[in-house]
Amino acid sequence: MSPQTPVKVRTDKLSRPFKADALRQHIETAIDSRTFQTFSLVDRDLGPMPTPLDTATADKCSSYIKEITAIAKSEKDLYKPVTKLLTEISRFVHARPSTKPLNSVLTDKSSLIMFIIRANSVQDADDGELIRPVIVGVEADADEVADYLDKNRLPNRLSSLRWSQLVSVGEIKLSAMPEKSNQEDLVQLLSYVWCTNRYQPNRFLHTAIMAYKTGFFTLQCLPDSATLSWNHSYDNHHALVQYIYALYYPESGANSQPCQFTNLKPIQPPKITTAAIGLKPSFKYAVRGVEYSVFDLFHGSGFSRQVYVGLGATATRSTGIPKVIVLKVYCRDVTRRFREEDILQEIHKDGYLPGVPRISKDASEQPFQFPGDKDRTREACMVPLTTTGESLSKCKDVLQFLKAMYDLTEGCA
Repeated sequence: MSPQTPVKVRTDKLSRPFKADALRQHIETAIDSRTFQTFSLVDRDLGPMPTPLDTATADKCSSYIKEITAIAKSEKDLYKPVTKLLTEISRFVHARPSTKPLNSVLTDKSSLIMFIIRANSVQDADDGELIRPVIVGVEADADEVADYLDKNRLPNRLSSLRWSQLVSVGEIKLSAMPEKSNQEDLVQLLSYVWCTNRYQPNRFLHTAIMAYKTGFFTLQCLPDSATLSWNHSYDNHHALVQYIYALYYPESGANSQPCQFTNLKPIQPPKITTAAIGLKPSFKYAVRGVEYSVFDLFHGSGFSRQVYVGLGATATRSTGIPKVIVLKVYCRDVTRRFREEDILQEIHKDGYLPGVPRISKDASEQPFQFPGDKDRTREACMVPLTTTGESLSKCKDVLQFLKAMYDLTEGCA
């Protein structure tokens, strides 16, 4: 088969829950078949540094760097100095706000990004127990960041994390940084990004870091490709600031295009709502002054189409009856697929056709595109769908009710 004819890699071939080895093999196959591509920044400048480090921050960073490169004797010895180095620079970047759109994982502009070593496995449906990033970037307030940097103290709420809450992921290796990118290390890092993509339908650009004893590289990942930075030493404050800045403001620097739906935000921490007792919503979806709690129904592959389907519900003040929508978020290849919204509009143009979903009148998010390789461009789409069908209370007799139940069980078989 020619390299111009990519092999289709089906996510459903992975066993569930997703084991780390199986997921890495899946990613390797996607890279080898060119359905997912990797690029290296070998001739591209980092771009202008947002602002140089002040003297106090630079001195603190130097002490962490010395601990990383000269003192650490084991991988665990690297944990605190690496995460504190990244958190110190994060605090510096946060103090210099930007007019760029804020990362949609963060709740507001007062939030900081704090880097920690995950205490437990990241929890989320299929993947939580088995795919385990070492470094995670999470939302925190100024006091929590100060407690961690000054007192080595973390809030209890961070003992349990979900993929939807993570701003960034990373890995730490005790070995010296290789001269060229290591395929095994790259695939390991991509497995973390795959899970982050899968559980964050609000974002389509993710940045991760691979930290060694002598340096690091970063990775920016779109649905079809990943771009690796140069290998940098820790003394390269420019590269560290650029990495952190891109986490706060993903539509900055070389990537000036939209890459997130800002009206879909993760709930931190998840709470039980009256919309569905006993279920924990993952996201809040706000549109035209109405806020929905969104409950996960389906997560697709972490790359390529990245399909997500959630059930959004809200209670109206007048009746207390939830208003319900089905929210679908996905990426489509604009060279190969029609827009689902256009197809649905065409189906219903002469009147509502029963049994086929309808686009919600509240739909407001415009799709946005990001470049892939020369043969493919992805478009991120968010489609809120209204419910279809009639209430079971409208069944005229027992026979009609049984017919509805039969259709339901047949559809689930």
